[in-house]
Amino acid sequence: MQMMRDLLAWATVATVGQGEALDALGYGIMDYEDALIAAAASACNADWLITRDDAGFAKGPVPTVNPTDFFDKL
Repeated sequence: MQMMRDLLAWATVATVGQGEALDALGYGIMDYEDALIAAAASACNADWLITRDDAGFAKGPVPTVNPTDFFDKL
């Protein structure tokens, strides 16, 4: 739980509403759940979407970074 507190001290949790759900339909991402994640990342102006599935988000609006590279960037 402390790790989550520490993470939430600097990370933003993106929300998804009607607009993001509609945006997700236009990304061409076959997995709609992934498309919603991409839409949420876009809506909160995320710098990166941290994922091990770069290919799954290739058509999304936010650049991806894998977890190892993300920690290197920190």
